Amino acid sequence: MKRFVIRLMVFLSMLFLFDRIVFLFLQTQRPSDYKLFLEAKQDFFNDDYNINLLIIGDSHIADALDPRILDSMSTLKSYNLGVYHASPFENYYITLAALTQQKGKLDYVVLGTNPEMFDRSLSKGRYTPLIINGALIRLFQLTLFSEEGFDKSTLFLTVQEQYLFTHVFNQLCGKTYKPTRAIVNVFHGFLEFHNQMEDIQWSGYSLKPERIKFNSEQIVFFKKTIELLQEEGIKVIIVNTPIWFEKSLALRQAGKLDEFESLVKDISLKYHIPLFNPGHDLLKDDLINSDFLNAEHLNYGGAVKFSTLFRRTYFNKDPSI
Repeated sequence: MKRFVIRLMVFLSMLFLFDRIVFLFLQTQRPSDYKLFLEAKQDFFNDDYNINLLIIGDSHIADALDPRILDSMSTLKSYNLGVYHASPFENYYITLAALTQQKGKLDYVVLGTNPEMFDRSLSKGRYTPLIINGALIRLFQLTLFSEEGFDKSTLFLTVQEQYLFTHVFNQLCGKTYKPTRAIVNVFHGFLEFHNQMEDIQWSGYSLKPERIKFNSEQIVFFKKTIELLQEEGIKVIIVNTPIWFEKSLALRQAGKLDEFESLVKDISLKYHIPLFNPGHDLLKDDLINSDFLNAEHLNYGGAVKFSTLFRRTYFNKDPSI
């Protein structure tokens, strides 16, 4: 029995070591654009940034607000911590981790929103665990309360990164990888790119008149994030990010956009905080097709316009709201 236990422990130790080696290998094989994205967000937790405006949300806000533009002609020092596909559940723990990491006093937090955000499950996400990996308490809480809980991916990191095997296989087969975002510059978490995705539908949307399937738990975490920040004396601004006007029209005709806007407006009124772009109509006549990566994400052309208007609205002269 003793010999069996020893062999089992040796086997598990070897398996654990092998998992870590494969995990490290996969990090070197991550697609170039996603590698830059991950490093840009991890950098916030690996360095001693002293900022006073933090941007929280998913890929929509990650692509929409450039800290360089926000900081120009103002006294801001900002960082974009938007994480691809993050939900309010993930953002709550990202915010907790960021408040611990931040050296100085945060004055503002921007919470980016979009119609898909509250529909997501309470998953710990693909990238959030890797980004807040150093904040062990927050990572533990994120994992504990997620729908996955403590599963095999908790012990074996390769399980969570198994999607990268497809990329490695394609590389071995000689397939050329085309980045989703052709990144040309990175600054304070913001990835600058000018390209558009191929084969994107820009018109002719036909959406069924169905309700947005709000996950009530996500709404709770969104409110908890606001309450957390207000308890810390931090001013919050909610930002509805732009949607290509034809898709926005289709969403509105289907009743989905009105319901989402009503939800966010009610939250902003309840907590007495500003709501930027409440009706998704800002820059409607200025944003053109080439300002978008796809019908819901801006590229740098659109980010310049949206960031400039946001800065002028709140921070051009007196950095207060």
